[in-house]
Amino acid sequence: MGAVGFALASPPARAHEPRPVQRSHASRRRHCLVSRPAHEQELVVSRAVDVPRNPIGVHALVFAGDFSGRAGCDAAVSGAQRTGYDLLEVPLMDNANMQFDMLASMTQRAGLQVSCSLGLSDQDDISSSDADTVHRGQVRLLNAVDRAAQLGADTLTGCVYSKLGRYTQPRSQKGMENCICVLQRVAEKCRANGMRLGIEPCNRYETNVVNTVHDALELIDKVDPASKDAQSNVFVHGDIYHMRIEEMDIGAAIQQASNAGRLGYIHLGASHRGKLGTGVGAAMDLNVLFAALAAVGYSGPLVFESFSRRIVQADLSSVLCIWREMWRDSDELASGAHDLITQMWSSAVRLQHSIREVPPTMTTDAGI
Repeated sequence: MGAVGFALASPPARAHEPRPVQRSHASRRRHCLVSRPAHEQELVVSRAVDVPRNPIGVHALVFAGDFSGRAGCDAAVSGAQRTGYDLLEVPLMDNANMQFDMLASMTQRAGLQVSCSLGLSDQDDISSSDADTVHRGQVRLLNAVDRAAQLGADTLTGCVYSKLGRYTQPRSQKGMENCICVLQRVAEKCRANGMRLGIEPCNRYETNVVNTVHDALELIDKVDPASKDAQSNVFVHGDIYHMRIEEMDIGAAIQQASNAGRLGYIHLGASHRGKLGTGVGAAMDLNVLFAALAAVGYSGPLVFESFSRRIVQADLSSVLCIWREMWRDSDELASGAHDLITQMWSSAVRLQHSIREVPPTMTTDAGI
């Protein structure tokens, strides 16, 4: 029995009946590949493939909501290590009270890579037309670079270009000028510290500045115009939660960011912010995303993000509109997400390798 299964014997075709199309082995194999969901496709790939070892990360808020003491720091670091992750994304929420040295020491001992993220607020929105508000935002972002460096992070990303919250009117020209000016300074400080700066497109209900990958690339070109330069350190941070709301075509958006040399970080989360792989359209969206990432040879972090009011502090839960306890067991949630990411990424890479192996003359079949 071959990799594509078996066929039951059938009587000879009658003269007036069309004969079944005889597909070549490669064509039958390709037909089977494109007819199955990605998480099942590795079953039909026969040749061994080396799957890239992308860092698989988890957001610290999966395990703890407060990092001002040892308990929260230990919960996040030990949880990420225990459930098999390579990277811990640390949100820079309360820089005055967070135990940065403790977190740095713990992550180093655990062998975890670190990235940092944040979202600005009404009080420090750098896309504002108010000079004082913009100044506060610049101070916060420059301080965030220092704190990320203190943690040993090589990445600062998130909604670093505006407040994370609802706007009631479109962005202004003056606000965009302010945003670009501040981000140029932040990008330069990141570069001086050996760090990258990520621009994460967020949905229309959470910002009016960058909603799509196209928006992000336009902003990046103004902040850091040396897009092909080896010194370029500003990148697009794609988030499937936001992409499924705003992008016309998730795969095309990934391709666009990759073609620009700007794709650098991926967030993986459910539409309801809970268990990965659940929710309306989850399997289809994740299949499309992983297939696109495999097609462009993505080698950056794949980071799981999920929020529950049980863990996340009330003020941040309100900003993120987390009104329910989406889950109660952090380890179960994180382990399941890690297994799913590993499986789907491996399947997508293997499928992409298999498709590339099919000779061009066999990529179509009149019988399909």
